[in-house]
Amino acid sequence: MSVRAPTSVMPWWLFLVTAIAWLLISLIVLRFDVTSIAAVGALPGVIFLMAMFRGFTEIFLAFEVRRLSKELTTV
Repeated sequence: MSVRAPTSVMPWWLFLVTAIAWLLISLIVLRFDVTSIAAVGALPGVIFLMAMFRGFTEIFLAFEVRRLSKELTTV
């Protein structure tokens, strides 16, 4: 019986494509005035916060799985 490691639901290149799309949006739509520069700065900030939340969620789940596996094996 082979055991496979869990894989991510999203492909790795999706973040790269999203970043390129944000750059194209910033170049074409926002046209580089002062307010658009702030908006372009805020958009990656939101993406980084979402990635940080996902990282915290994975760490929390890892500790929960570890705790639950200890509880189940001691029964």
